Amino acid sequence: MNMAELPDGPIEEDKEAHAPIVMRTAKQTWVQRTHEARLSRLTRTLGGRYDVTVKLNDKNMACTDGNTVWLPRQLDENPAANLVMQEAIAAHEAAGHLRYTDFKAWIKMSEGIQNGTVDNTLHHFVNIIEDARINWLLSQDYKGSGIALQFTTDKFMPKYEENFGDNEKGREQNPRLAALAMTAVECIANHKNMSPLPEVEAFLAEVRPLFKDSISQPNTTAVIKTSQEVLEVYRKHFPTDGSSEMAEQQFGSGAGEGLLVDEHDIDNLKNMKRLQSRVKVNRKVSKKRYEDMKTSGNGKDKTEAPPGDDKPGDGKPGDDKPGNCNSDGDSGEPSDGDDDGQPDESGDGSGLADGGEERPWQTDEEGDAFAGSIQESGTKDGSTAPAEGAWHQKNQEVETEEYWELLSSVEDDIKEMNYDAIEMEEEFSAVREASDGGLQVDPRGQGFLDKWGHEIGIIGTPSTIVNDYNFGDNLDRYNRVIKRYEREIRTLVAELKRKLAGRESDYQRYQRRGQVDSRSVWNMDSTDRIFRKRSRIKKPHAAGVMLIDASGSMGCANSGGQNRAYYATEAAIVLAEVMARCNFDFEVVDFNSDNGGRGGYGYTSMNVRKPLGGQPTDISKAAIAQDHVGYCNGDGFAVQWCIDKVQTIEADARFVFVISDGAPAGPHPEGMNCHSHLKGVVDDCPKDVELFSVGIAGCRTSTFYGDRACDIRGTAEVAEKVVPVMRKALRNIKRKVLL
Repeated sequence: MNMAELPDGPIEEDKEAHAPIVMRTAKQTWVQRTHEARLSRLTRTLGGRYDVTVKLNDKNMACTDGNTVWLPRQLDENPAANLVMQEAIAAHEAAGHLRYTDFKAWIKMSEGIQNGTVDNTLHHFVNIIEDARINWLLSQDYKGSGIALQFTTDKFMPKYEENFGDNEKGREQNPRLAALAMTAVECIANHKNMSPLPEVEAFLAEVRPLFKDSISQPNTTAVIKTSQEVLEVYRKHFPTDGSSEMAEQQFGSGAGEGLLVDEHDIDNLKNMKRLQSRVKVNRKVSKKRYEDMKTSGNGKDKTEAPPGDDKPGDGKPGDDKPGNCNSDGDSGEPSDGDDDGQPDESGDGSGLADGGEERPWQTDEEGDAFAGSIQESGTKDGSTAPAEGAWHQKNQEVETEEYWELLSSVEDDIKEMNYDAIEMEEEFSAVREASDGGLQVDPRGQGFLDKWGHEIGIIGTPSTIVNDYNFGDNLDRYNRVIKRYEREIRTLVAELKRKLAGRESDYQRYQRRGQVDSRSVWNMDSTDRIFRKRSRIKKPHAAGVMLIDASGSMGCANSGGQNRAYYATEAAIVLAEVMARCNFDFEVVDFNSDNGGRGGYGYTSMNVRKPLGGQPTDISKAAIAQDHVGYCNGDGFAVQWCIDKVQTIEADARFVFVISDGAPAGPHPEGMNCHSHLKGVVDDCPKDVELFSVGIAGCRTSTFYGDRACDIRGTAEVAEKVVPVMRKALRNIKRKVLL
């Protein structure tokens, strides 16, 4: 372009060309899923178990039952710090407890507490001391996890100081609760007592010499015994009285916000014991592994340390009191309690960090993200003088450098996980759109009118039943149920395949070649057709519809706390997996009814959880696992809809499964009631459709389905109860296939 071609007037700037590039981020649901996948891989690697799954929760719950590790979703506002803390707790649960804790001994103690023969507070001390032991051993096995654990406890300390420190709130704390919390602070976090209460300091002064011996035990049984000694000192200072139990129980309920202590439920303990027996690990450790361990028991009280006098190696050996626990596992002279065992020249060789350098985890100008645990003084110039009254007076330069490297690497991982989350979100959207098999939702008043003038409409398809939020949990539930009832599923699959294939199939006789037929040998002088061949039956094609009652009564809960819809869904998952493994075409729908509809003859809502055709996708599996409870149930209308639907399919065998909790109640045709209507539909069922029902939660359905009905109390009874009914239903089908 020459000058003559330039436009008159000022040249407008292309704003779009200079627009800032905004990096796309995935929805939080998918980000969480990538985080759970990363944490699951970590726990499987460290724990040596490949069937462990990590789940994030909003209840601030950190525990495991052996199958699942639950971690808090939000531990810190900084994403990198949050992920590091989650990984530390995941390692503690999976690689720590499953590797080193003897759950048989713990269960025995818990049973004693339940029976009233053991002081309930012993559980808290065992919890604290066993966690401290686990953290020490884990730090030796995996140094990276040890650094992450120390990072996590440092991040929790500001909340401890807020609740139990030398402030108005700390001075008003119940001494019993504060004593338990400070035991956790000194044993697990390796920090000195911050409570201003004299009763707490008096207790700790007497019990500190027991800490190292309590923690450095070879197994959990020994930890329980030494914890009993700690409890005796506690009872000396805090005798049992009318208010003690309530106050001490507050510790187990999470008082203090940020207590890094597990609260093991006895049912979880039993499950962990069963799973632990499958893993060959040495749960008894050598005393040599504790030689370098120091706890906060040695040294001066925090108030005796003058500001600025924060030098390592000032401890005086020989008093045999526990020193300070260093997560790096380095040896050295016992600590005076004012440092955390800074590594010497034979340590890990980490360089010293610039104390005044700005760090990404500092959330504001004051750098209070660590409240003194990383930023050494709280001063803006980065000086080494500790803040007045600080609870964490120690040399932190080496830890600061390790934390910097740790968070920097995790920040890069978070970016990669965001890319993975975007890909997962796009893949889910594509599969979700294709999961409906062409089905569309019917608006109210535009559904199908059956021969009774009753309106039936599809109100839900897999793409509407499953969304970003319930997909993961529902799919996990489907897979867990399949795993739990694998034996029952195999039994049903084998029964179906045997019946449909016709193992007792006939022979083609009077053949010139083949196997000699004993029935024809007598005629061998007059004919050469004395052989037989087994009939080659073509692989039968079967199709079925599974109908699930979703009426209001399905919301009734049993003594176990779960409602009937929950058990109906479990049975549906098992039967759906059976049909999938048999390569049947099948559809899974739930229904509920209400009055009204066009013409006032009622309306039945159908949720199609899995459409006919093809194997179930992850989307349809998640939809099958979704519980649903609606209004009333006009069973006759829904059953007839399923019969009509399955008859449109070319198949050698056709099924309709009904999963219900008993009698219908809802709209019905004129001149009938709900019961007579359903019985009429069952009696008029075409012979080429096999109709039978499964009554869940012990509810009887034989009143309507006769000998094609079975009643189950739990999903484990599916194979035992369904197989006899299935045999009756398959008698005619087998003959049809053979002919």
